[in-house]
Amino acid sequence: SCTVVAASQTMLTCITSGNNTAGAAQDIVVAVGALTSTLSSALTFNTVVPPGPSALSPSRGSAAGGQRVTITGTSLPTNASVAAVQFGATPCRVVLSNATAIECITAPSSPGTHNLTVADLALGSSTVSALVFQYVLEVSKLTVANGTNQTGGSLNGGTAVEVWGEGFVAPDGKSAKLVAQVSSMEVQVVGLCHDKPALETQALTVLVNEVMEEQTITFTNITGGTFQLGVGGALSSWIAWDANKYLVQAALDALPTVRLTRVERVLVAHGFALQVQFRGKEGDVDNIAVNVTRLTGITGANVHIAEVVKGNAAGGTFRIVLPGANATRMVTLDASAADVENALREVSAEDIAVTRSVGVAHVWTLEFQEVRGPRPLVTLLLTNLTGVGATINVTRVQAGSSSTNGTFTLGLGADVTGPLPWNADEDTVAAALRALPALQQKTVSVFRVDGADGPVMNRKFPFQWRVGIWPPLAFAQAQSARCADPRYIDWDPQA
Repeated sequence: SCTVVAASQTMLTCITSGNNTAGAAQDIVVAVGALTSTLSSALTFNTVVPPGPSALSPSRGSAAGGQRVTITGTSLPTNASVAAVQFGATPCRVVLSNATAIECITAPSSPGTHNLTVADLALGSSTVSALVFQYVLEVSKLTVANGTNQTGGSLNGGTAVEVWGEGFVAPDGKSAKLVAQVSSMEVQVVGLCHDKPALETQALTVLVNEVMEEQTITFTNITGGTFQLGVGGALSSWIAWDANKYLVQAALDALPTVRLTRVERVLVAHGFALQVQFRGKEGDVDNIAVNVTRLTGITGANVHIAEVVKGNAAGGTFRIVLPGANATRMVTLDASAADVENALREVSAEDIAVTRSVGVAHVWTLEFQEVRGPRPLVTLLLTNLTGVGATINVTRVQAGSSSTNGTFTLGLGADVTGPLPWNADEDTVAAALRALPALQQKTVSVFRVDGADGPVMNRKFPFQWRVGIWPPLAFAQAQSARCADPRYIDWDPQA
């Protein structure tokens, strides 16, 4: 049987049962009411074993996601690219997979318990009802900040309370403490804002001019009959002696050894000439052969073949040299973006994305995926290119930006913290603020927000520190942040 899971007017999707015979072709029977339709011998089962997960650890985590889960078993997908994991309907992002273990990172989901499904996109899937993962978000108790079990506070506000539970913080899944205020505290936001990082991009341009082969066939004193033209051992169909240029061109272009030609027919003394230009990048072409056995003519009938222009096709190979690395293997002039990426990967561990465009010139654009400032230009070695007038050009399309670093300080009045790293965690910032004399008698909490968009286009806040202070400060005490190392840090004036 096959259980239908999706249906439309033109397609059914179903999951086959496990009671089947390997190697035997099965009929497919579709029933709609009392009506049936059969597709004979349409499906053959093989002996491939679907994934067999047997255990997972841990089996619970925050509903906020971010929990790393390890699944063990047999016949698991051998590559992360073909592995898929779900807890219920929620996918778990696979980061590692081999035949006996899979590691994945949970995504946010509603609290609850969900069955595990492991799929090999090439072979099938297995849902194991005995293996479940629990998404947790629970509140268990509330106490005041002094550690007592008191649950009341002044109606005038100002009571710091502690809410205890599980699932507040990802990814550890342990009990976490959330400190909240019954009434509003003063909140100040410190935001590091700068341009979004620019990736170094360089364009490699190779221009090689092609010379098209040209030959002339001269017929004199011909009065009738037919002839054949041959290129590279292949002969054309029979051509009438007085055929126009289009018929001759069609006969040549039909040859398997010819890509594209252009033919002109001109009159000469006592006859005519066929001027043939090879326009399909054939390069140097051997003289055209002419079969004249069916031609008739008067005394002195003659056919003469001459090479007017020797062809030279654009092609060959070159090498790419990254600064600080060896030259790549030979790369062909018609190399795809993937071919160039693979050649670069063989000589450099850096991730470089390549795109290719072809017009008058061949252009490969290299985008360096690591943010580390402007780089020296790549070098091209034209080792074995064919054609004429080969030229190269390497241009910087976009200079890479430097990665952010440095320190900053926070101050109240005359009191200033020590230098804080540009990416300080919330505990480090909170500890530095609590050490200031003006805040030693106050409750200070810090919450860091990562990756918020900036106030203008192409800007972002890598980090924002939202500082809560209770009791509130007098407004006059608030002071802008100061940057101790401003080479890479740009404090937004709104912060």
